[in-house]
Amino acid sequence: MLALPWSDRQFNELTYWHNFGRPLHLNPPVTFNEKIQWLKLYGSTEMCTSLVDKFAVREYVALRIGSQYLNELYGLFDHETDIDFDSLPQKFVLKATHGSGWNILCRDKSQFDVDDARKRLKKWLESNFYRVSRELNYKKIPPRIICERFLEDENKNLLDYKFFCFDGRVEVIQIDFDRYMDHTRNMYDRNWDLCPFIFIYPNNSLKLKRPENLEKMIEIAETLAGEMPFVRVDLYNLSSTIYFGEMTFTPESGLGKFEPAEWDYKLGTYLPIPEREVLKQPK
Repeated sequence: MLALPWSDRQFNELTYWHNFGRPLHLNPPVTFNEKIQWLKLYGSTEMCTSLVDKFAVREYVALRIGSQYLNELYGLFDHETDIDFDSLPQKFVLKATHGSGWNILCRDKSQFDVDDARKRLKKWLESNFYRVSRELNYKKIPPRIICERFLEDENKNLLDYKFFCFDGRVEVIQIDFDRYMDHTRNMYDRNWDLCPFIFIYPNNSLKLKRPENLEKMIEIAETLAGEMPFVRVDLYNLSSTIYFGEMTFTPESGLGKFEPAEWDYKLGTYLPIPEREVLKQPK
C-alpha cells in the first residue's frame, strides 16, 4: 500500500481550510466542526470502530435496547461473489459495513443490474474508507457486505431520523428529504421545533408532523449514546415501529457548514471535550 502524502492531522487541516477558508483550531477546539475534527484524530477510536461497523454494531444494539429494533438481516458476505441474488427477495438493501454512503437499493429485482452491483461491491470491498476522509474509526473495520430488508412506509418513502446526542442527551434531530434529487434538510430541537439554521442543505418547506413516538425514539437514541461525548444515532420510524439505522461519530466528516455560522459555535458548546484531554495533544 502506498504511503499517504500527509499525516492525518495535516490532511484534516488542509480539507478544513479548503472548505471553510480559515485555519483549523484544535488546541482548544471551539466550534462543533472543530470538535468533530478533534474527535476524528484523538477520540476513542477502538470503541467507535465497533459501533460504526454496520454489522458489529448490531450486537451492541441488541444488548442495549433489544434485538427487536434491528432490521431483518438476509446475509453477511466477505466477497461480492458470495451473494446469491436469486435467493434474495424482490426488494433488498446492500450495505458496505466499513464505509459511509456505500449502499445499493434494490426496489425491483426484475430491473436490478446484478453485474453493475457486483462491480460496485468489489470496488468497495477493496477500499478503505479511512483513506477518503481520514476518519480513524473506519480504518480497521473488516470489509464486508450486509444485505437487509428494504424498509419503506405506505407511501414508499423512508424518513431517516438522525439524533445528535451530546453527552448522552439529544439536542438536535436531522431529517433529510429527496437526498438523491433535490436534497433538502430540516433540523429540529428535541421538542420538534424547527431550528433557526441550515446545515449544508436548504430547508424543506414541508411542515413535518411531530412523530407520535418521538419521546420513545429520543429514549432509544439516548440509551444507545450512553455517556459518549457525541454520537449521532439514526433511527427509522415506520407506522410507529422503530428500527435502528446506524451510529455516526463524525457527521459530514466535520466539514458541515452552518447558516448562520454562529450555530457552529452554539452546537460546539454542547459537545464536551475535557480540557485535560485537549492539553495532551500537540498544538
